[in-house]
Amino acid sequence: SYDKLIGCTIGMLKLYYYFWPEKTNEISNITNWILQKIFQQSDLPQIEYMPISYYEKESFLITFYELSRMTNCNQQIDSSIFNTKEYKKLIEEVYNNFIFNYNDQDCTEIDLCRHIQFCVYFEKPFDGLLGSLMSKRDIDGKWVGVGRTSGVIVHLLEVLNKEQIIEKNLNKKLEETINYILDEYDLVNCNWNNLVLDSVRSIGALSLYDSLFSLSKKDFFESVKNEAEQIGYNNIIESSF
Repeated sequence: SYDKLIGCTIGMLKLYYYFWPEKTNEISNITNWILQKIFQQSDLPQIEYMPISYYEKESFLITFYELSRMTNCNQQIDSSIFNTKEYKKLIEEVYNNFIFNYNDQDCTEIDLCRHIQFCVYFEKPFDGLLGSLMSKRDIDGKWVGVGRTSGVIVHLLEVLNKEQIIEKNLNKKLEETINYILDEYDLVNCNWNNLVLDSVRSIGALSLYDSLFSLSKKDFFESVKNEAEQIGYNNIIESSF
């Protein structure tokens, strides 16, 4: 495990799949530890009992679903596990007790994105979640600031396809938010907020949007890359790319 923490261990497993898929023994050990904790396998006395929150169970299901869709790993998770009795029970438990009865006031925009992600993966309705998410935007189409706004867009565009976006009447709202992100680009310092994280998120959001709908400013990335080269290598925008 990673420090005996379920969430951190799930994150560590993702890193192994993405960057060290050849480490099959480590992947197997980490996976077994997570499964033993999530399903509290009482027939294994050496595994200490620990309470698992619904947030952690949601993270587990989302992560294992994503890992089952990976094609470049020699130890891919079998997607058929989600049809087993224990997984079906866990999916329903998380949806009914954690997502279906969510409290809009207690949910951040990223919490709502995670819930939407869960619902898309496991074919649950999410119109109410989407409505709550959009209601948290301000008049400029942003969630708090450019970093968090870009994070929301990345979450949504990694989960929803073009057809779903159009069907849910999201295309106009997304366009407003994308224009806000474009407007927040600092032409003097050639980045977003002088922060690598905000710049990375903004570039990610714009890239994903461009792959689906095409940016209104088609030469934006070309201009930014040229600026990065002119400024020199060791700078925020170059690092962000």
